[in-house]
Amino acid sequence: SDAAPTAMAAALSVELQHEIGELYDRAASRGELVDGLTALRDRVDARRKAFVEEQARTAALIESRLSSEVQRVFRGLRDELPTRLASFDHDLAALVEAHLSDTTEVTRVERDGAVRLTLSDGTTFVAGEARAHPGAEALHLEHPVARAALDAARAYAGGAVRFVSDDVSLVGARGGIALSRVTYRGFEPVERVVVAAVIGDRPLPQEKARALLAGPILESRESVRFDGALLSALLEQAAALDQAEIEGLEQRRLDVVLARLERFADDRAIVARRRLARTERELRGVTERLAVAAGLAERERAAGEQQRLIERRDALMETIAALVARADGDSVRWRDHFRGLRFEPPTSIRLLDVGFVVEAPC
Repeated sequence: SDAAPTAMAAALSVELQHEIGELYDRAASRGELVDGLTALRDRVDARRKAFVEEQARTAALIESRLSSEVQRVFRGLRDELPTRLASFDHDLAALVEAHLSDTTEVTRVERDGAVRLTLSDGTTFVAGEARAHPGAEALHLEHPVARAALDAARAYAGGAVRFVSDDVSLVGARGGIALSRVTYRGFEPVERVVVAAVIGDRPLPQEKARALLAGPILESRESVRFDGALLSALLEQAAALDQAEIEGLEQRRLDVVLARLERFADDRAIVARRRLARTERELRGVTERLAVAAGLAERERAAGEQQRLIERRDALMETIAALVARADGDSVRWRDHFRGLRFEPPTSIRLLDVGFVVEAPC
């Protein structure tokens, strides 16, 4: 590609400059200089060819790896998306149903992967696959009824609620429920909602509490008392369990990126060692030339080059030592950055504390 010659020149410019300087220093005649430059051109052409071939192999490998990784991600999305969309449709239908039930009778029917809501006046809404339900209005977040239901839910000022459940073990139960939104700002920022509920002095299992929230929720005029301290303690416990789950995922991500950072430092150390070996060879050659230099100008030129190579050698040795100890600037900066992401504490916002009663479906 067009980028290959540019990258090649950038990679070899310093070395070429040095080799050309040596040719001019060693050449005793114009013929020797021409022969040396011709041999150097052949070596550069060979290096360029090897560089281009290696670049092509690397590009093909990256493309193949990227292609397989992209395919894996899209397969995951393909497998997960239908389930997630169905869950969203059910939640939207439940929200709209609860909102409309305050003012009219609502009949709910689940069929063909969709939730159909029919009002007493015959108006019909459907959440999900609407093509199998001709005449029904498709529910989505921008639908006026859905927006009204969302606005009403956000404006809820408290007071007891009624949960509608067909779980006979819960019908007639009275208690309290609390929700918190926990935000994790780690490698992959995510927000999660944790829930806790009590009935009397007993905690309600998580799956039952979430099942109540997934069903119709209506306002209640009853006054319901519950143990607020116990509810808060259960919510903290639920948040701690949720954080432990997220931290397990975050630790695995940290392990992966730190392993990559280690490999990156190892690769840089290998490159630095190669440069050090080349510099030491050049330094030995310059030292030998200095020992036999005849003229003052030649000795000064060799001495200056020797000092430059000594400084380069010392700098490379320091770089290698820092890379081996993982004390170089890049390693320290990125390691601290990744660990900061891993151990940044989550933030929590209490969304709801409300009493409830559970009633059977009509």
